[in-house]
Amino acid sequence: MFFKIFSRIIINAIAVYAAVQLVEGIDLEINFYNLVIAGLLLGIINTFIKPVLTVLSFPFVLLTFGLFTIIINVGLLFLMARLIPSFEIASFWSGLLGVFIISLVNYLLSKFSK
Repeated sequence: MFFKIFSRIIINAIAVYAAVQLVEGIDLEINFYNLVIAGLLLGIINTFIKPVLTVLSFPFVLLTFGLFTIIINVGLLFLMARLIPSFEIASFWSGLLGVFIISLVNYLLSKFSK
């Protein structure tokens, strides 16, 4: 169980690192500590806050055929940027592209880590 939690934190950290490197409007002071904190915080946010927001916004999610979950993810990425002092997102579009990159890297690394 500990290995699974540790691997999720590392995968999240790598995904955030990829987003910082690939998206022009996302900045993070790159060091091991910041990446681990970002990976841990991303895991906590996705585990506890995202399900609550998804349930509360269920009519919008249903009405938009699930596309509103992308807006929720961008909002949660902005929340993460507010909680980590050296993490900045320049615009909504940078956050949107960052969410897609984080999701893609998370998906690919999760598939390969099994």
